[in-house]
Formats: sequence, C-alpha cells, structure tokens
Amino acid sequence: GIAAALAPSGHTIHVAVVGVAYVGTYGALWILKFGVYQRFLFRPVAAAAARDAAAAAADAARDSGTGAGVGAGAVSAPLEGTSPLLSA
Repeated sequence: GIAAALAPSGHTIHVAVVGVAYVGTYGALWILKFGVYQRFLFRPVAAAAARDAAAAAADAARDSGTGAGVGAGAVSAPLEGTSPLLSA
C-alpha cells in the first residue's frame, strides 16, 4: 500500500513503518466506527429510554396528585390473592 511505497528502504525500518501505519489505520477506523455506532445505533435507544422514563415519571406524578398512586409517606399494602408471595 501507500505506507510500503513511502517507507525507507532498510528492512527493519521498512517493517516498522508499515506496522505502525497498519496499527494506526485500524485504530482510526475503530474510532470512526465507534463514533458512528454511538451516533446512529446506540444513542436513539438511550433517547427513547429517557423519553419513556420521563413519561413514567409524569404519569406517577399525575397519579400521586389525584390520589390514585402512592404518595410520599404513604404505605402500600399488598393486594390479597394476587400472588402467593404477597399474601402472608
């Protein structure tokens, strides 16, 4: 490739320059791939999770304001008959 054509003619230095170019190329491609994955694959999932968490928090705040949810300081009693683990 380009690195082999531009490397000095001595065997040891030639191999070293080509090896550094190889590692540098793959390092740069890995960083580019990481950036693309974070931008287009993983970030939308995180944004959707944040949106769902905000909606759940809004629902909980709305429910606790109307008395339908469990407010601060209230004690939640288990529902009888819903699960053998909840009935004592």
